[in-house]
Amino acid sequence: GRRTGDRFTRGIFHPFRVPAVFDENTPEEIAHLRPIAEALWLLRRLHTHRNYVQKDDSAQADGVSERTSGGVSGTLQELLAATRAHVGFALRTGGEQALANVLHIAELARQYEMGGGISFRGFVEELRVAAETAQASEAPILEEDSDGVRMMTVHKAKGLEFPVVILADLTCKLSRPDAGRWIDPGGSLCALKLGGWAPTDLLVHGYEEAARDKAEGERLAYVAATRARDVLVVPVVGDEVYEGGWLDPLMPAVYPSLFAREARAPGPGCPAFPSRDSVLTRPDGDPARPTTVAPGSYHFSLLAGPHPRSLTLGGAAGAALPSGASRGPQALSSQFNSIGGDYSVVWWDPHVLSLDADSGYGLRRDDLITRDGDPAMVAARLADYEQWRTGRGESVARARVPSLKIRTATSVALDRAFDPSVNNVSGAPEIEVIDFSRSAERPFGPRFGTLVHATLATVPLDATEGVIASVAQAQGRILPTADREPYAEEEVYAAVEVVSSLLRDPLFDRVRQAERAGRCDRELPIIWKAPDGTLIEGTIDLAFEDVTGLTVIDFKTDRELSTDLDRYRRQLTVYCQALGTIRHTTARGILARV
Repeated sequence: GRRTGDRFTRGIFHPFRVPAVFDENTPEEIAHLRPIAEALWLLRRLHTHRNYVQKDDSAQADGVSERTSGGVSGTLQELLAATRAHVGFALRTGGEQALANVLHIAELARQYEMGGGISFRGFVEELRVAAETAQASEAPILEEDSDGVRMMTVHKAKGLEFPVVILADLTCKLSRPDAGRWIDPGGSLCALKLGGWAPTDLLVHGYEEAARDKAEGERLAYVAATRARDVLVVPVVGDEVYEGGWLDPLMPAVYPSLFAREARAPGPGCPAFPSRDSVLTRPDGDPARPTTVAPGSYHFSLLAGPHPRSLTLGGAAGAALPSGASRGPQALSSQFNSIGGDYSVVWWDPHVLSLDADSGYGLRRDDLITRDGDPAMVAARLADYEQWRTGRGESVARARVPSLKIRTATSVALDRAFDPSVNNVSGAPEIEVIDFSRSAERPFGPRFGTLVHATLATVPLDATEGVIASVAQAQGRILPTADREPYAEEEVYAAVEVVSSLLRDPLFDRVRQAERAGRCDRELPIIWKAPDGTLIEGTIDLAFEDVTGLTVIDFKTDRELSTDLDRYRRQLTVYCQALGTIRHTTARGILARV
């Protein structure tokens, strides 16, 4: 009643409602409540930024990803860092798996944001739906030998080994009672039941399929039992053998004979079993039967041979099973009858188990949080930790600043702020715009330009029109296109006309002379470090050097260059500056509109 009254008196909890007494200097009489206020402030900050991504202006730089805070992933990361949850989980017993799952949730939050999610509530709903529909997988454990319980199917356990293996679901059937299909590979025949009716082939061969299905179930039981290295726990019923379950192959090696049940002994390494009943509860509180297997250790004598290790099994009762069984294909019942030697089975007393106990979160290192430690040592270690965290933050901040700023010549050309004087380059190159003969009816644009550039890059400079046509047709077949549509004959024919007209121009007489002298380059890749430290990369269409100097040509197939002329000039300027700097000369540029 008091809690209800407090709710009506003070209102419901809200992350923005932090007591005003904590806003200023905290009075000494409530100084011990300061951690509560800090927790409330943290919740308020996280609640404010949970749906908004804030950019850190201090981290903005050309070519650098901006740091962000808030949002789904940022909120989770800030919560984990502020509460030092990583340490709290790691100190738990089996905390590696819990920590791995927490980090897995943080990664799911990042993927949610990358996929366009913007709502923290939406992310929570996605997790809830995934959990209800069994789509949320457990994160891989950090280390395979870490403490903890792993749940998996028999098929996933193939090839693995664990210190302790617990077999579950005793009532699961070993195999189907009758065959539902029969397949004859030789005759290309598959006989299936339809509407409860079975064809003659299935009736005749159904027993074969049922036997094969049973053998497969025994093989799965064999695989499950042999995953254990030290201890194998098997659920059993002390009154009688549960028949029809998938653990049937194990039963002959677990249940002692009626005569042997009178000769039980204390289990090695086990506590005392006060009860003589291995069944915890029965309908109407019935007593144990005379034939009920009592808790304790039972000796099994087999053929003479080496003495295998014994493994503890348990369920409604406990048993010990040999772990040195032959790994052959036979059923497990045959396995235990053929290994030779003696072994013991321990039937556990379920009355000594603490069932339905609350799971505690014990610590593996209680000494790390004791109060009787040296305050000076604690302060020194805390100072070391703060120094490490500060250094780590500084290292991360330095790592965010790139050692090189890399840009393409195309991106530089898009930058209207680019200017030779800004880059401390004296003597801006001369840029000349030349219009070659062009037909208004031919194609234009980037798609057609790709075909023209590829043909110009590979065709001989003294080629005839027939050779140019062959090269253009070959390039039209092998070049990938953005729209995945092959080049049409009209486009190839137009490319042949453009290249032919270019090669006939008097300018290319100079180009051919430079090529014969070994001073001509086509599709020349360059990487140039500009004076401001930016690393610029690009590809020059054509560059040649003759008596007049170094010339760089850039071909453009746009219909109209008026809107992009300045951009193309800036790009060609970069090419001229780069190649001129590399070759220690001055380059002039020609913007060829074809």
